[in-house]
Amino acid sequence: MIFGGKATKQEALEDAGLYTSPVIPLNDANIKYVLWGSHALLLAFLVRSPQFVEPELAIVVSDDDFLRAIETLESHSYLHHKDRLKTGLLGAYSFRDREGEFPECAIFDYEGDFTLSIPSLIPKRKHVPAEGGLKTGASLLHFSFDNAAYIKSTTIQPEALGIDDTDSWEVAHPTLPGILNATLNLMRLYENSEYISPQQFLKMHADFIFEMVVLNSYPRKEVIRQYRTIEELPKKMKDVAGMISAENKDYYFLQLCIVDEETFQERQPEYDVWYDLDMLSDTDEEDTYEGESWEEVFGVHASLDEEEALL
Repeated sequence: MIFGGKATKQEALEDAGLYTSPVIPLNDANIKYVLWGSHALLLAFLVRSPQFVEPELAIVVSDDDFLRAIETLESHSYLHHKDRLKTGLLGAYSFRDREGEFPECAIFDYEGDFTLSIPSLIPKRKHVPAEGGLKTGASLLHFSFDNAAYIKSTTIQPEALGIDDTDSWEVAHPTLPGILNATLNLMRLYENSEYISPQQFLKMHADFIFEMVVLNSYPRKEVIRQYRTIEELPKKMKDVAGMISAENKDYYFLQLCIVDEETFQERQPEYDVWYDLDMLSDTDEEDTYEGESWEEVFGVHASLDEEEALL
């Protein structure tokens, strides 16, 4: 486990917020989308690491709105590169060399300052190239727009960040349950994917994002422990389980629990060497959230019935 330290909400806004302005025309057109990639990791999950924030802004657009999103951006001075093939996915260190090809994505430029990529999502359908035009892609990242609890928004206020005469805007991004459910879909569905296949690259992308989000979203003192059983998991992890889809719940628990006693004993000395739990307070991250609760920051609804959340 490698912790780069959490960013504060203010730091995340300063380092990522202003670069999300391409969503403004999407907001005005009532297009369903969420931020993705390195900007989402920082803005929504406070993952502090400059190497993950790149000039390319990744946005996931709902299936029904994909073509309209392209038209909307084109009408706002964004140049659509129909002949450019998207390579690599943002947010994962392993993709810095742009591994994998993703024809499902539409790529844009705006005055040459940055690139905007929009993965298209159509659940359970395969990509079929269209003659003479763009065919919307497969369910590339398996993000669900059907569950309102998987999406929240953050207000970007340029004036508060030192830029005057610019109106504020909202940027939609996944909640903690929303991004974990999407990555679990990819990890589960492509667990046995072939070497150097698009599915393998998607699983690698999901593995990385899952690890970074888990390590940086859950309280430090809880995430660096080992757990033998589901019952031992902290309440926050169980609350998230209650919001994850039924088909992913068991897979979620398998990622967080060491159910094999032999493995548990093998790893424990490493944990004892690297992590001194006594040095961490139970409230060591409250200042990071600047007055909001953990549940508010990450979009988690506390489960009223713990047993039901685990089913």
